[in-house]
Amino acid sequence: MLFVLLGVVTLLPAALAKDFTKWYPIFDHWEEKTWTNCVNNATNLSSESSCGLITNCILDSLPEDFKAMLGSIGVFLGFTPTLISLMGPSVMDIALLSIKRPLLSTFCACGTAGFFFERPFKLVNTETIFYDTLNSGDNKKHEPGFFSWILSSPLKCRIISITQYILAAAAAANVIHNSYQVGLQAVITFSCHTSGRLPLEWYSFSIAIHFLGMLFMHSSFKITPQSQLENDRGLTSLAATSAQAPKTSKRLIRWLSKEPLLGCQREIQRYRARNGPWATWSVLLRWSMDILVMAQFAMGTLVMSSVIFVRIEDAAGIVCRYLISALVVRCIVAIEINGLKYANARNGWDELILRDSVKGQERSETELLQR
Repeated sequence: MLFVLLGVVTLLPAALAKDFTKWYPIFDHWEEKTWTNCVNNATNLSSESSCGLITNCILDSLPEDFKAMLGSIGVFLGFTPTLISLMGPSVMDIALLSIKRPLLSTFCACGTAGFFFERPFKLVNTETIFYDTLNSGDNKKHEPGFFSWILSSPLKCRIISITQYILAAAAAANVIHNSYQVGLQAVITFSCHTSGRLPLEWYSFSIAIHFLGMLFMHSSFKITPQSQLENDRGLTSLAATSAQAPKTSKRLIRWLSKEPLLGCQREIQRYRARNGPWATWSVLLRWSMDILVMAQFAMGTLVMSSVIFVRIEDAAGIVCRYLISALVVRCIVAIEINGLKYANARNGWDELILRDSVKGQERSETELLQR
């Protein structure tokens, strides 16, 4: 629900955006000269027709070398989705993080306009997603290092957790403002009359794909609460003593208490991989995500390569702002996933996965004994 709310807030600027408000700095001097003359010639036309007419009028007044420079800048901007895909996180990384920290993963999803581009339509064994990603990779005890230093003080954990939220929110705000600014201060030639909305629509497309990734992850697994896992092991905990509390209140309290915890602070939980109809649904959803990722990549290339009336300094700033946000999100996700690996090694357990049979009558349990 929180993710949907943030998605609506993100789409709101796109719905209210105007096609143009002011120039980037290099075109400021056109406002009283060519701009005024071109606008006067298009006063009686519709907004859809006038945008193209004004753009052509301005381009006709530019020298040929200046037009060539604008074309070269468009080629450079067209590589923006490619560069983001090299530096940004994958859809499945953020989807995996959403199971542990849904609020942080929502900010991370809003903090990047693209994804790491994986091989599409590959067959994924749902049962091994957690093991392959979070397995520590060896049976040796984890050596003291970065995560040991973090866990040495609760204050460090709180500071790092708060910093993650601040950086992820700042990355999201940076991408939204950058996309909004491109739409307001430039023209996108392939759809001139919707220039103000296209960059934000491209960015919002990526959020929708992240939502599908989270839906895929949550629909592929059934998560057993930590308190229930402790009860199964015969342990006592604060959560176990409040078993009589209303179910909704328990979930809310559990979510609020565990959301700020870093990955390296997490205890082992139980994940039940759904087979049967759920397995088919997961495959179809995963392949739909792959198609949408390619469509979002193509849309971003088309939108950014069609941007005109920007200078090379402005174009470099646009690309750098997208890349900085993607890099920040990538670092946050990497720290969290590696923290989960450390927690597995520290606790001496690998991810516990229960498989539902096709008929739902039998259940096989796979568990690695505590080291």
